[in-house]
Formats: sequence, structure tokens, C-alpha cells
Amino acid sequence: MGEVLAAQQTTVNLAPPDLSEFAATLRALAQSFDTGLVPVVRAMNHKARLDHVIWDRVQVLNEQLQAVVGKVGAPQVNIRFCTDTPSLEDEL
Repeated sequence: MGEVLAAQQTTVNLAPPDLSEFAATLRALAQSFDTGLVPVVRAMNHKARLDHVIWDRVQVLNEQLQAVVGKVGAPQVNIRFCTDTPSLEDEL
């Protein structure tokens, strides 16, 4: 058995595989993200931040109006905002 194993020639190829096609695919994927997905998500994030700023300002304005209404003795008007709307974090 030892003679058979010694007579058998084994070749080991240690050359690295050609990764040029993989690298090209990876570059195309990165470019798609950079030119497609990232700008869309950036715009959505900007809009969400603006929406939140507007929401905060409207709430402050409502509180100020209610304070003025209370000072002039006019009947109080209850302006209620929907606060049970899920946030972006809740949906993710």
C-alpha cells in the first residue's frame, strides 16, 4: 500500500483564483448603492427630519395659542393632534 501511495503523484496548485469578474461585480454593486439607493434614503431621512421639526413647531404654536386664548377669556379650543401615528423606528 505504501508503494502505491509513494508512486502516486499529487499536484497542488496554490495560485490564487482569478477574482477580476468578482471585483467588477462588486464595483458595480457599490456604484449602484452610491448612485441609486443612498440618495433616495438620504432624501427620505431629510424629509422625516423636516416633518419632525414642523410637528414640534406646530405643537409649540398650539400651546402658545391656548395660552393666549386663556388670557383673553375666550372659550378654550382644544386642538388635538394624532399622536398614535407609528414612528419610522416603529415601522423598521
